[in-house]
Amino acid sequence: MDRIKIGVCGATGYSGIELLKLLKRHSYADVVFLTSETKAGKTVLEGEPSLTDYHGMKFLSAEDPSIYGIADAVFLCLPHEASAETAPKFLDKGAKVIDLSAAYRIEDTGLFEKVYKFSHPSPGLIRTAVYGLPEIYPEEVKKAALVANPGCYPTCVLMPVMPLLKDKTITADNIIADCKSGISGAGRKAVVERMYPEINENLYAYNIGTHRHRPEIAQELSKSAGKPVKVTFIPHVAPMDRGILSTIYIQGGEGIRDKVLDKLESFYHGKPFVKIYRDVLPQVKWATYTNKVLIGAQYDGETGYLVIVSAIDNLIKGAAGQALQNMNLMFGIPETEGLI
Repeated sequence: MDRIKIGVCGATGYSGIELLKLLKRHSYADVVFLTSETKAGKTVLEGEPSLTDYHGMKFLSAEDPSIYGIADAVFLCLPHEASAETAPKFLDKGAKVIDLSAAYRIEDTGLFEKVYKFSHPSPGLIRTAVYGLPEIYPEEVKKAALVANPGCYPTCVLMPVMPLLKDKTITADNIIADCKSGISGAGRKAVVERMYPEINENLYAYNIGTHRHRPEIAQELSKSAGKPVKVTFIPHVAPMDRGILSTIYIQGGEGIRDKVLDKLESFYHGKPFVKIYRDVLPQVKWATYTNKVLIGAQYDGETGYLVIVSAIDNLIKGAAGQALQNMNLMFGIPETEGLI
């Protein structure tokens, strides 16, 4: 097939860097431009020397008119507001867009603006964007011009739970998601809370009840359940570079564990990036540096809770890898290309 000309906006954040490493392994990808507002005008060697395969390129600004109309696919690894403003410009030039920000994930514009604190410049596009969980919405992704790449926490929670709600293997009542993330999930800005002495040998919860990923999780769970679903979401920062471990609590009864694992094995049969464990529970180290979601479950007979444990790499399956998987589907390429 023809080569795919690719642009990456926001190429010097953690997700952008991870994406560029994956694209170098892709059989059909030609990166034609990179943007970075903090390093515009610098060569990659000067601005991000770790990207050794791109040293001959120069970082541009997303305001540079020369980048519009030259790419078949554009990845937006930008802040939410910048992505909301930039996506229409590339779509108007015929590019397919995979947005790694949250700008097009939440379908309710009023809720989006309440959560993200700005007025959306392109609310009409929210209705046409496809939520990019490729294992859940593969046919929709294949037809999409704009994919809203899911957040890292939502990916880790939704993948094990959505299939179970859809066929009523579990009820939609009182779902609790306790999630631990590596510090890279907070981004690359230099702030005190992310400094090594602050995070090393530390673990803390944050934004309980107010985290911006909760409405995204609730939206997709509600679609699967066919009715409104509320979720208690407790995010934590853990002293590790990357990875997420989610512990999800759901009320169940005797035999629920086997029913759940049977359903997940059936639903994800043939899906190369999902691994279901029966005899052990997944660990973060098993998922890091892969595009996989690892899922296991145990039943607590004392309390009646089914406990689902899932693990991903927040920078790959939770960001860059899933974005590339979506691009592959959009262009009719095997979804594993560049990822295995």
